[in-house]
Amino acid sequence: MPTIFDTASYGASLTKLPAKFIAAWWIAENGWEWDSATNNPGNISYTGSGIPTSGVFTGTVEVLSNRVCVYDTWQHGVENWAKLINTPVGVKLLNIDTEQILECGDNIECVCHTVGQSNWASSHYVGVGGWEGETIYNVYHSDAVLWAEVGFGSTIVQPPQVPVASPTESGDLVHIKPGDTLSKIALDHRIPVSVLARFNDLQNPNLIIAGAVLQVPSSYTVIGGDTVSALAKRFHTSVGKIALTNSINPDRIDVGQVLFL
Repeated sequence: MPTIFDTASYGASLTKLPAKFIAAWWIAENGWEWDSATNNPGNISYTGSGIPTSGVFTGTVEVLSNRVCVYDTWQHGVENWAKLINTPVGVKLLNIDTEQILECGDNIECVCHTVGQSNWASSHYVGVGGWEGETIYNVYHSDAVLWAEVGFGSTIVQPPQVPVASPTESGDLVHIKPGDTLSKIALDHRIPVSVLARFNDLQNPNLIIAGAVLQVPSSYTVIGGDTVSALAKRFHTSVGKIALTNSINPDRIDVGQVLFL
């Protein structure tokens, strides 16, 4: 099977979109694994009956229970994704096309947000920062993708192993001093105020008492195969705590998403 970088390079040749961005988009959507169940990088789905055979469904050999098509070859998967994204808005149900993305130029944040706010995404790529396309942006800037950038257009066997944070009982402890505010503490530790408040179960984030102690959670970037239950076990916490702290659905986390544990 080809690597994600081989397929992204092929997608770039069909759309003129940057291969690195395409790789980040597909990794955020499907993870690092690329097998028969994910040779449909855009998760093109079919809601009719039977197996479709034309248009963006060319090469479909199976329709999964979640309505996502499986193609006979990865080339057909990429070609149909490109066909769909290249089709101009107005002649398809999707409200995003290649030209809209290319208008962002080299502004990768704009590129990710353009995809993230479209109905292709349907809020699927919202990260802990709360903006559409954030999970794609995080994958784009991850060490694994930065390392692999040199391989676009060549063969890469697999991405490097992404370092996994060591299990820990707690993050930094902060002793509140007179004059401290939660926003200042959050800024010092580069963490959202809302996350710090939820992690410490603060009923009133505007009221913290000098002499009290706050615990600052550690940050962790989700990689392929992670689940909230597995992370809860590894970091000696609970699924409910992770879900509450990060304000997430514990049944759905995305590769590249940053969680506070």
